Amino acid sequence: MYKSDRMNPVLRATIRLTTAATVLLATACGTTAPRRVATAPAGFYEGRLANGMSVIIQEDHASKVAAIQIYVKAGSRNETPEISGVSHFIEHLIFKGTPRRPLGQVAKDIEERGGELNAYTSRDETVYWAIVPSPEVAIGIDVLLDGVFNARFDATDIEKEREVVLEELRRALDSPERRMYDLLGRTSHPTHPYGRPVLGTEETLRRIGRNEIVRYHERWYRPGNMIAVVVGDVNSSDVKALLEKSGGGARKQKTPRLAPPTDPAERSGKIAAETSPSRIAYLALSFPVPNARHEDVPALDALGSLLAGGKSSLLTSRLEFGSALVKDIVAYADTPEDPGLFVIWAEMNPEHVTDALKQILETLHQVKKGFPREGLERAKFLIEKDQIEQAETMQGKAHALGYGAAYYGDPLHDGKYLAAVQALKKDDVVEAARRYLLPERMNVTLVYPEHLQKSAADLEQMLGDTVRRAASETGALSMHTLKNGLHLILWETTTAPTVAVAALATGGVRAETPDRNGVGPLLSRVWTRGTEKMTGEAIDRRLDEIGSSIEAFSGMNSLGLQAHALRSSWEETFDLYWTILTQPALPEAEIQKSRKRLLTQIEERERNLSGRAFQRLRENLFAGHPYGLESLGNPESVRRLTREDLAAHYSRWVSPERTVLSIVGDFDARRFLDEHRARLESWQRAGARGTPHLPSAPIDPPERPQARTYPLPSEQVHLLMGYIGPPYASADRPALDVVDAALSNQSGRLFVNLRDKEALAYVVAFQTFYGVDTGYLAAYLACDPDKANRAREGLSAELAALLKGGLTAEEIAAAKRYLTGSYQIRLERNSDKAMTTALDEALGLGFDHFEKYEREIQEVTSEDVRAALSRYIQPDRTTLITLGGAK
Repeated sequence: MYKSDRMNPVLRATIRLTTAATVLLATACGTTAPRRVATAPAGFYEGRLANGMSVIIQEDHASKVAAIQIYVKAGSRNETPEISGVSHFIEHLIFKGTPRRPLGQVAKDIEERGGELNAYTSRDETVYWAIVPSPEVAIGIDVLLDGVFNARFDATDIEKEREVVLEELRRALDSPERRMYDLLGRTSHPTHPYGRPVLGTEETLRRIGRNEIVRYHERWYRPGNMIAVVVGDVNSSDVKALLEKSGGGARKQKTPRLAPPTDPAERSGKIAAETSPSRIAYLALSFPVPNARHEDVPALDALGSLLAGGKSSLLTSRLEFGSALVKDIVAYADTPEDPGLFVIWAEMNPEHVTDALKQILETLHQVKKGFPREGLERAKFLIEKDQIEQAETMQGKAHALGYGAAYYGDPLHDGKYLAAVQALKKDDVVEAARRYLLPERMNVTLVYPEHLQKSAADLEQMLGDTVRRAASETGALSMHTLKNGLHLILWETTTAPTVAVAALATGGVRAETPDRNGVGPLLSRVWTRGTEKMTGEAIDRRLDEIGSSIEAFSGMNSLGLQAHALRSSWEETFDLYWTILTQPALPEAEIQKSRKRLLTQIEERERNLSGRAFQRLRENLFAGHPYGLESLGNPESVRRLTREDLAAHYSRWVSPERTVLSIVGDFDARRFLDEHRARLESWQRAGARGTPHLPSAPIDPPERPQARTYPLPSEQVHLLMGYIGPPYASADRPALDVVDAALSNQSGRLFVNLRDKEALAYVVAFQTFYGVDTGYLAAYLACDPDKANRAREGLSAELAALLKGGLTAEEIAAAKRYLTGSYQIRLERNSDKAMTTALDEALGLGFDHFEKYEREIQEVTSEDVRAALSRYIQPDRTTLITLGGAK
């Protein structure tokens, strides 16, 4: 019992697919039948019945027809997983009879008068409608309101109709288009009701009983949750009286409220595939976008029309009529009550999937840079044309009024919408494309013929390879190894009009020796303090003027230079950045100033007892290895460092073959590479060639437990239990990340048991460190000296219990949610993206590891956690550090 009146040109392919899929989209797109209405037209009425039902009446005497629609603001969004499909099930049962109309009489009362009666269920609403000759408007109103308020829900009728609904479901499942739509929903909305099929599943439909149906109907089919729309050759006063008479039997009730379902960020960046009996392949790309009320909806609708509205649209002309890769292609903004999707959907022969995907991605990349001006005018025209055609019928007019009232609280919203579309400028649409069509948030789904004997895993791998290859070719994300050995990562993003750069050379503390401990931190403080032509003060002044920053850094495994610039000053910033990176002056006067600042920082660090405790742990775990050195340097060695030492360290470690340069942001990657390749490749190593010595052998854990005590005057004792851990690129890292997340938060068992329950410590933490050669795991707490023994025993007991029982399923699930959510937050800024991609490439994970991280975390099992814990947390090889507490 599906019927849709939304025939937007940008939805033509989806509408043609199946009526079920049509209805699922029916209430989503913001381009529903707008009419150019600025104020209420003559014969327009908007109000409420005594029972609270909203009423919209529009007198229109163009033809002797009346369209009646009853909007019930309840669809699959209102359902729980256990009763998925109940909204659609009730839609069927509403027409099965009332106390006044036995089975068959409902439809008969309309059809014998030459009218039509039907309904549809969507994600956000269920709509019952009738079209009748205008003299029969009274019977049309009475039939619809009698049904929605007084349906019998006879047990026998329920069982009979259950089989009908199941047949409808089976018919839908036979459709590859429907399979695609369901797969798209599951992939893009994995935790939201929008991800569940409106029809439900066979399991839920067989489980739903009369009690569930009646409860759902009683909750949501209340007058205050409904809108009655009547349009046609009627008198508004008469129609209001008819509505009061037919609906008056329904008492006024409190309008139900639905808490907005959550839909976390991990719904993005997925690739999913499945097979079907069809010989045709169906491909869809989806990107998260806001809901129907967002100000960007007109631009998104125009973008959909620009891409696939009409034969001359960008995607249609290129893929359907140009390369003939697809049989049909559609693009649209699906903007329902909750945040939705921008979808590109194509139908094609299976051998064309990879080429079509590549060309779609190339087209999207081009749109973000601009498009012919006439393209926008054509898109606007198509949207207006659709609204005009929709308004040709009373049913279309009624739908526009009902949609506006349901989604915007304004039945005349369509006029405002069309005005917003007509006011769009080219930059508005380009900006919408840049803001929402983000490769890192793109979901790709595919339904593929099963006779080709490809598994879903093979298909997902094929799609992933195509996306990565296309991204590399369009400049979205790519890695290039230049002639001089420089590893160059280019990543175009349009989330903000900024560009970030990170040059990362392997080295850091790992490249220092005891007599040169601190050379990296001191070099990083002097690096930006002048070039041959500019002093440090001049550099600072110019950067302030253009709103940019350039800073050096030195870590445990790396040494480098990073920059951040607005798009408008990006070129000048990079020119200055490149000069600083490759030709630092290292002025003697600046070295002396920086040395003083570094020594002060070292002195301040010594007062941080928790930091000193972790330093003592590293000294003991990594004895004889550079990881055991001071991270900021030893004061004595820092005082002895000369300019020659800094210059030698720079020339030894900061060289093209040892450096990864990552550029991320709003820039043209292909143009940058064309214009700067020669300049980048001209950078040559300043010192002797050859690979400098670095420690590479893994460090073995101590053969027996070791305890080290460092008595210092303090009010607290700092306790650490540490263990040798894996290196940065270890296969055990995902499991240990889960352990870290489960233990280090305030809701973790260490904090809850040792602080909240036992009150043994104020600070409790768990920390992991991953180096190139090795790493460590450590449990830490700080407590009153009088509680030190109990705290030590408690910490040991917690680790023993962890080894014995591992993490619970709830702890693992919570840790995974935290890791995937926090990882997205960590990559929000372009500077974060630049540093992450550079570090991952330099230290062995690969520049595109961020794309795989969530999957790696989600695949961690309890067995993986147990195995990783047993490999690294070995009680007979514990290093115990006790620092402070002396009176």
